[in-house]
Amino acid sequence: MNTSAALIHLDQSSYERQMRLIHGSFSDPAPGRALHQVYSHFSGYLETQANRAAHSWGRGPSATADRIAAFFATGQERAAKLDELHVGSCTCLEIEEECPKLAKYALPRESAQTQIQAFKCIVTTVTRYHGTRALFLKPKHLRRTGNTEAAISAAWARADDTQPRE
Repeated sequence: MNTSAALIHLDQSSYERQMRLIHGSFSDPAPGRALHQVYSHFSGYLETQANRAAHSWGRGPSATADRIAAFFATGQERAAKLDELHVGSCTCLEIEEECPKLAKYALPRESAQTQIQAFKCIVTTVTRYHGTRALFLKPKHLRRTGNTEAAISAAWARADDTQPRE
């Protein structure tokens, strides 16, 4: 087995200056670092409060999905509305407005977390209410691109590094 060793000579004075600089930066508070710590500490709290407020005002993918679920109700009323939707005789403006709103939350201009939540809500809604799939393909941004899998994927693709690597 062949081993090798390297001997590195450091100028003691420059090493000591670097250590003093590093040690001093930990003990001396600086305005930039203090502001960064404050922003980091409170950003999670403020984000949570803003999300709660938006949800209570009926904004966001979860609130939109909740309105869709409330429209379909339960029991016989749900079955009747789903039958109307499946046959195409349903003139439900409320549901025709809410599904495209939910699809808009899946656009890449939203945050990655909001986009993922929108995808989950869309999958849940389409699975639970079978006639709604076509309503998610009606928004303007999808009509321009087409209804193929590649076109929809391109419309929802993110430019940042949140996309999976292949």
